[in-house]
Amino acid sequence: MERVRGFPWDSERELVTLQLAHIMAVLRRFVDGGLSAAQVVAWAGALEGRDDVEFANDIVLDLVFRLSTPEINHDVTPVLAGNLLQRYDPIV
Repeated sequence: MERVRGFPWDSERELVTLQLAHIMAVLRRFVDGGLSAAQVVAWAGALEGRDDVEFANDIVLDLVFRLSTPEINHDVTPVLAGNLLQRYDPIV
């Protein structure tokens, strides 16, 4: 996240494409205890509104939105992460 913050918000091109595999890796780290729920929310929030991050598909866009806004979606918990991993990890 620190490296992303070093770039301006209004980039004229995408610098990176966020893939489903990236989200699954973050969720696995969370379930394994390597990240806190707050870190997952902050990571997703840091990516959500950026013009320079391309989302690979609508699933990726939806998951980033859901993870970045627990106040209007579901809290980020190991149960939620496990459900998302079970649903989406096999297709990565």
